[in-house]
Amino acid sequence: MTAPGLRLPPLDRPAGRPPFPVLATAAPVVGSVVLWLLTGSPFALVFALLGPLVAIAGVLDRGRGARRTARRAQADRREALDRVRGEVVVAHDLERRAGWRADPGARAVLDGTAARLPWSGGDPMRIVVGVGEVPSTVRLEGDAEDAHAVEVVRAAATLAGAPLVADVSRGVGIVGPPALGRSLARSLVVQACFAAPPWELAVVVPPGADWAWTEHLPHRAGAGGRVLRVVEGAADAASPRSSGETVVALAGRRDEVVTRVGAVVELEGPCSARATSADGAVGVCAPVLVGEPEARAWAHAVAARIPRARDEPAAPVRCDLAQAGGPGLTAAVGRSGDDPAVLDLAAGPHAVVAGTTGSGKSAFLVAWACAMAASRPPAELVLVLVDFKGAAAFGPLERLPHVAGVFTDLDEPAARRMVRSLGAEVRRRETVLRGAGAAMLEALPPGAEPRLVVMVDEYQEFARRVPEVAAVFDDLAARGRSLGIHLVVGTQRPSAAVAESIRANSGVRACLRVLQPSESVSVVGVPDASRIAAGSPGTGLLDLGDGTARPFRSALVTRADIEALARRFAGARVPAPPWAPELPPVVLPEHLESADRGASGPGRISLGLGDDVDRQRHVVAEWDARSGALLVAGAVASGRSDVLAVVTAGLRAEHAVAELSPRSPRSLVWDVLQRTQGPTPLAVVIDDLDDLFDGWGDEYRLEGVRALERLLRTRTIPVAAAVRQLPGAALSPRIAGLFRETLLLRLPSAADVRAAGGDPALWAPDEPPGSGQWRGLRFRARHRAQPARGRHARERPGRGDRPEAPPEPPGQGVAFACTDAPRAFADRWRAATGGRVVQLDPGDPLSRGATADLLASGGAEARLLVGDAAAWASSWSLVAAHREEVVLLADGMPSNLRALTGDRTLPPLLDPGTGTIWCREPGRAVHRRAWPER
Repeated sequence: MTAPGLRLPPLDRPAGRPPFPVLATAAPVVGSVVLWLLTGSPFALVFALLGPLVAIAGVLDRGRGARRTARRAQADRREALDRVRGEVVVAHDLERRAGWRADPGARAVLDGTAARLPWSGGDPMRIVVGVGEVPSTVRLEGDAEDAHAVEVVRAAATLAGAPLVADVSRGVGIVGPPALGRSLARSLVVQACFAAPPWELAVVVPPGADWAWTEHLPHRAGAGGRVLRVVEGAADAASPRSSGETVVALAGRRDEVVTRVGAVVELEGPCSARATSADGAVGVCAPVLVGEPEARAWAHAVAARIPRARDEPAAPVRCDLAQAGGPGLTAAVGRSGDDPAVLDLAAGPHAVVAGTTGSGKSAFLVAWACAMAASRPPAELVLVLVDFKGAAAFGPLERLPHVAGVFTDLDEPAARRMVRSLGAEVRRRETVLRGAGAAMLEALPPGAEPRLVVMVDEYQEFARRVPEVAAVFDDLAARGRSLGIHLVVGTQRPSAAVAESIRANSGVRACLRVLQPSESVSVVGVPDASRIAAGSPGTGLLDLGDGTARPFRSALVTRADIEALARRFAGARVPAPPWAPELPPVVLPEHLESADRGASGPGRISLGLGDDVDRQRHVVAEWDARSGALLVAGAVASGRSDVLAVVTAGLRAEHAVAELSPRSPRSLVWDVLQRTQGPTPLAVVIDDLDDLFDGWGDEYRLEGVRALERLLRTRTIPVAAAVRQLPGAALSPRIAGLFRETLLLRLPSAADVRAAGGDPALWAPDEPPGSGQWRGLRFRARHRAQPARGRHARERPGRGDRPEAPPEPPGQGVAFACTDAPRAFADRWRAATGGRVVQLDPGDPLSRGATADLLASGGAEARLLVGDAAAWASSWSLVAAHREEVVLLADGMPSNLRALTGDRTLPPLLDPGTGTIWCREPGRAVHRRAWPER
């Protein structure tokens, strides 16, 4: 194959010698002769010498420059070739490592540095016989045009120090001294038994003490389909064999190898051998020899570590809950061979755990959490557990005093709150360390700050459902070590789910069974975890931070173990969790007293509690009535009325409160909105502002909105209002912008919260009444001991509840009335005053005469001239002549009053169905009157 980017530099060929400039030489000569002929001066001929001199100098200078360019090109090419040589060395090093990783050889197997697990799927017939030179896959692009380039190409084509691998499936003959031959045969047997389990490979060896070491190998009792037979001597080699056997034949000379084999290794000495394959290929190498003592020790280790039969699972490892706490966060989480598998998370300082479904990943995380909790008291360790795979793996651990909380996908808001609190915990711990003048948590006095471990099962789903966790965990991965905050991230697909910033800071790694070799490589650097049998939960590889993958068996923890652990630490001092408590379901006065409060002073009303997650505290949500209006937005049954009742109670300490709603008398709403000052300080509380102007008519609705806008702009009258939707058809963005404070209670959807200017992340569909958000904080309203009196209180500032009765007509006692029902109006007038009534009809001569008589008569008798708007429009001269002298009365539409007054000003709003009318007496403004009760 061609290595990317390895290209030989091209040979810079020298340019040919340029021709002599004949024309450039002859031109000055010809010119000088012509000049001599014209001038006759012999000095002109001197210029004829300049042409040849300049030409010769140019030729010499070009030659000198060409030689300098050639020397520079040669130096650049030598430098480029040296750079290619260095790149070849790097490529060879990578190729050599890949070769030894794929075929570790007997020496790596014996030393425990092999890059894969025993019996993890290697080919038992692919054996490393020695170390030597093999053809390299590195190829160079370009042509080798000189000896230097040929040398580089020749060096690139051969890989030194590589494993010389032989395919012994057709047998192998080992020729040489018996001691050396048995050493190489032991190497082959060790490699084959490391690659294949005993149920796939059986080993048959000659009798005698030289092969007694194999008695400890489970392969001696194996019943696999393939057989590796070691034979010595011609008689043994000629014995009958079954199909599927691979023979390793040892002989003193080449002609003594009587059995047919696919390769022959001739040992010339302990450091030199010649390997010949069936196709005639010859390789020279240093043989990999194995002594009998080290082979025996390895066989003992294999027998102790691994079950002897496929159907005999490894015995479960019980978690040692009596282990003592060591330095850092050491904890024994299982067994690795004959030794306990001890992890130190503090040295990590973070960990990545990978494993597919059924691999035992969740059980391993539970065991690890219990092991850490067993080795230290709650004052030194706080556990935060997150399970987002729909299971309840961490549920039993809630009873441990070390566990601050268990968060699942069933309560995403709580998980989001926890993630934000972790950022606040980072800032808090930084403040603590800065105040103590310490750089690391270990520098603080013992017990001053506990270590915090955040353990996540199924991180990929957690990050998908709570996206903000990625940024927080990236920050914790970078700064957590000095602050004593550690991450344990469990996932099925670490290469896709876990960011590189987290993996780069995770020195502790565990990989149980995974489905893809790439997932295993991304965690522990070797693909062997993808070859673990599906029926082996808890089996995996550990990397303690040194880059070496070690096989291990995870410990198991039972519910009885957890209960015993909880009893052991019952009554121990438990530090505060890294977050403030959840808001209480009912906010009582004592909760407000214990929460943080801002600046105190008159006019400040406590609405409830705010959850300040970023500062790990509860704060009192207060509204300063003097600073601007308050708007409460919430859906039906969200608690708007209760919040307004709390506001009303707070305002009554300093103000006369007008409580308005769509069910309030329209006249009351009109008067309150029109009032900007008065003898008594006024406060306005409006419920259902969305519907406040329903049914008012276009003119009054428009004027009502303008009056509300003027009221909000003054800021001298405290105003609190509640709406169902923000923004809405009845509440324009301009009006909404005049409210200085906004309290969002529960809205129908997160989209409505976003449209209202809130944080959709704080929305929850099942929030109880009184819950919402205030200034970016989750909010819960203050509890009222008594329910609200209702949303439609009818308090009126100023004089009584009803307009006054019609007055006695002044002066001549004449009143003009415009109404849509003149006859009914006249009847009510007679009943109220007993006076005389004339109905205006300009087209009726009798009516005109009665009108003139009514206006001409004097005395104190009440007299009424009544007509509709059309009649008064036809009698405009009569109205113009007397409107300043008589009482003007009207009801119904404002146009009836305007027919009499001629004034376009909008009169006060009347309450429909209450018998109220407009009245303008001479010298007074238009006001309301009401018919007396019959």
